[in-house]
Amino acid sequence: MLRRVIVLLLCAAVPLSMFGVLMPRDPTPEELKAINKYKLHMNKVLDQFRSAAWEEKIDFGLVQPMVNPNSDRPIDLTEIFQRTYEARKSSARYKTLVVPMVQKAQKQKDQGEKQLQMARVEDLLHIQVRVICNVLVSTLHPGPEKKNAVVVPGAISAYRDEHNPFGYGASYTLLFGSKKAARWDPNAGYYYYHFAHPHDSPNIENIEIRIYGADDRIKQILRTVDWTEVNKALTP
Repeated sequence: MLRRVIVLLLCAAVPLSMFGVLMPRDPTPEELKAINKYKLHMNKVLDQFRSAAWEEKIDFGLVQPMVNPNSDRPIDLTEIFQRTYEARKSSARYKTLVVPMVQKAQKQKDQGEKQLQMARVEDLLHIQVRVICNVLVSTLHPGPEKKNAVVVPGAISAYRDEHNPFGYGASYTLLFGSKKAARWDPNAGYYYYHFAHPHDSPNIENIEIRIYGADDRIKQILRTVDWTEVNKALTP
């Protein structure tokens, strides 16, 4: 037993680099320039999600991003953008859309139906947006089908996604970058991105945006946000 403990302690004392695992590092000046450009333009996009009817929480925002070295892509950041929104109970939207549904559900005697109606209410109360750059693969369920396509200027792929890990409402996946570089693999169920720049180079070639939650609000966001700003965040 003592021998085993000694072996474990010796392993713990060995630097991670000995096992081929490198810890995240600070970005180089060239990488920081690309990151700041990405941060500037993506914040301009995400700020357009704001509405008086929704309370915003900035979960993550590239406050102090690090870079994963020896990656299989250009800049591989340790942080993402993520913002979450909750419908304000004082808003006209809540009073005219949500309250009547809650009242109707409360009058429902069948508990199964009541729970179903309350679940539909929850679908109207939450929104979340997540943004990641330099994705190697972008999954899409069931795939790039015409019936699920949405119009998003500047995006190379924009679809309603049937997979929703957020748990509320609808799910949409948007991908920005070079259309020639993103190739759909029907067997794997994802876009595989072929980067033009070398691994670990100071470049941001694509941006994936996933939006979850209240379908009516997401459709409004898709129509009103200036999506051309996203491509300005990319490195030529």
